[in-house]
Amino acid sequence: MRAMVNSESTLTGFDIALIGAAHTGKSTLIKRYAALLPQSKHTIAQGEDAFAHTISNGEDQITIWDIVGQGRYQRVREQLFQHVPVFALVYDVSSPSTFFDLMFWRDTIMGFAHRARLVVIGNKIDLPMIVPPEEAQGWASGLDMPFLTTSALTGEGVLALFEFLMGEAGRERQRRIAR
Repeated sequence: MRAMVNSESTLTGFDIALIGAAHTGKSTLIKRYAALLPQSKHTIAQGEDAFAHTISNGEDQITIWDIVGQGRYQRVREQLFQHVPVFALVYDVSSPSTFFDLMFWRDTIMGFAHRARLVVIGNKIDLPMIVPPEEAQGWASGLDMPFLTTSALTGEGVLALFEFLMGEAGRERQRRIAR
């Protein structure tokens, strides 16, 4: 089964995507967010290349695409990239290689969705930081991308992250409607 883009989701809620190397905590961030929301409903649709997490609290619905980091899933990414307005580029603060991979992910996204809004997320701040936050902040700022840090394990920064991403998705949706 392939991940399918639900065209209705842009009409009824927010779409965002988390992308980055394997083992950066993308899935755990989403699960932590769902667990922190009181009385929310969390459903997961699994495809061969992405998970679509839909979280609803009765008022808002958010579909969070958890895009698998392996290279063999390129073909469906292209479809998703054109649909999703906001991407969180996630890296593990204790793994420099995952930070260095962010340029690849940024370039890949921009190749298919050049108007997408990108946000850099340093996850796993509960671990020793090998990638200095100042370096990540400087890189993100130089490319006009906001920078946030989180710990999916402890929940630190998780609610703020998804509130920020939903705000960005709402603003991007308004920009697209205005065009």
